[in-house]
Amino acid sequence: MLKLEQRVPSLSLCKKLKSISYPQEGLFWWKRYYKTDKYFLTDTNNPEAQFMTSGVDDYIVAPTVAELGEWLPNYIDDVDGTSYGYHLVVWKTNNAYRVMYVHRNSTKFTNKIRVSRTDKTEANARAKILIWLVENKYIDFERFRG
Repeated sequence: MLKLEQRVPSLSLCKKLKSISYPQEGLFWWKRYYKTDKYFLTDTNNPEAQFMTSGVDDYIVAPTVAELGEWLPNYIDDVDGTSYGYHLVVWKTNNAYRVMYVHRNSTKFTNKIRVSRTDKTEANARAKILIWLVENKYIDFERFRG
């Protein structure tokens, strides 16, 4: 069974997601212990965690692999319209996960990749590509508020 740290992105990636307006809703959170300023992972149902934090800014959502996947589009086009049809591919190797958008007519994974992110955990790889999608204007979290 995967440890929680493998099912959610690292603290640094969760901080980046928060900074680009990723919705702060979820079951798992990075929470800051008020005595040491160190963060720990917890869930919303953990009563002990309520006594270990201080203030609203002391926690950051830690989305699961599945929650991140819900934000990833099945395909993307180039923003300028010069090419289209890059489809989402998640590829697992022996020691890493690669999340990428590959041109739909490509039978080889060369010269047809629009974007690719790799990490030792799938959660981190998905978070990295989601950040790229927001920074490159493919996704706007603000549109989904309300």
